Amino acid sequence: MHPQDDPQAAAKRARAIALSAALLTPLLLLAAGLIVFRPAFEPSRPTWAGRPDPVSETLPPAARERRSGITLYRLGRGLDQVTIYAATSDAGGVWLGTGRGLVRLTPDGTTTLYRLYSDAPSEWIRELTPLEDGLALTITVAPDNTGGHSVGTFLFDPASERWTRIGEPSRALASNGERLFGVQGRRLVTFDRSGDTFSTRLLDTTGICAEADLAVGDGELWLTHQDTHRAGSRAQAVPCGVLRIRPDGSATAYATEQGLVSGFGRSVVADARGTFVSHGIQGEGLSAYAPDTDRWQGHRGSRNGVYLGANLLAMAPDAIWLGTPDGRRPLVHLKRDSLEAHVVSGIPAEHYVTGMAAGPSGAWVGLARKHWEGTNYTVESRVAFVPSLRARPRPSPAGP
Repeated sequence: MHPQDDPQAAAKRARAIALSAALLTPLLLLAAGLIVFRPAFEPSRPTWAGRPDPVSETLPPAARERRSGITLYRLGRGLDQVTIYAATSDAGGVWLGTGRGLVRLTPDGTTTLYRLYSDAPSEWIRELTPLEDGLALTITVAPDNTGGHSVGTFLFDPASERWTRIGEPSRALASNGERLFGVQGRRLVTFDRSGDTFSTRLLDTTGICAEADLAVGDGELWLTHQDTHRAGSRAQAVPCGVLRIRPDGSATAYATEQGLVSGFGRSVVADARGTFVSHGIQGEGLSAYAPDTDRWQGHRGSRNGVYLGANLLAMAPDAIWLGTPDGRRPLVHLKRDSLEAHVVSGIPAEHYVTGMAAGPSGAWVGLARKHWEGTNYTVESRVAFVPSLRARPRPSPAGP
């Protein structure tokens, strides 16, 4: 019998052909572009299986307290026990991104809670930025209080209470009012819109580090970022500096050689008059960019006895507000013209800043205090409205 007619040999050949096909097919599909291996740094697809069930609820008015010229609010219905991660303000009040959904707070204490998933114990909103027709935000859901699932970037229309998913989750968002930008994984993207349809377009493929913040000023996009490298149980921060992206797509990277106080960037704010970057509570101060001179200027250490290290920044026409995790000086007001700094008085003891937004009349500030019980803790949160220094008595300077 001819070897080719041997049934065992034929079976071996069939198994070899099947194995070869199993190995080659993915490669052929990859070459044809039908399979795309997503780099590990790109965001994963949403894993939350719950169905959207939008709800809104008017809560009991927030309790108000006046202290040293500022107004303190304690939100009801358990919202005073969740962290306030983000804030954006307008003439009628403030929008707050919290650990339990989106909150609207007005100066008289009126409080409304908006949630996309009514059946989720936690609904975190850590990114929040205003658009012409609503708010852009990123939602993370915890279905059982054991872990979070990033659901996506959404547009919320307050007038209709409509939620629209516009893309993958973003860990930083910024807008010039008309155009929305985001950081997804290590990619910088813009959300293009045609009617009610959104698409995500890659803007820049240079390396975006793991921790990033965005701001838009005078048509330009500013990004400050840093990385964390881990070796076993040890973590080491790596500076990435500041990236400036112009409307034509050209980009410039800045580091300490160009005048930054530090290459570790935590928060950035910008407008037509300039850009400010904070370098963290352990940083050496602030860095300020002036468009008229095209130069960075570093402000190290303290100004009139007030330490300038901060994790969060908010910009007003005449001032920069510095938010810190330091309970001794949680909020600092910095005049833009003279860079005269003042620690804001009236903040409850041991509270620190978790989110804030500023405007011409003052700043809305999310505050928190941790109560430890062994290795666990609970959060006590407040909201403060701090009038501009022009509208209240000037607090005395204080050191760090």
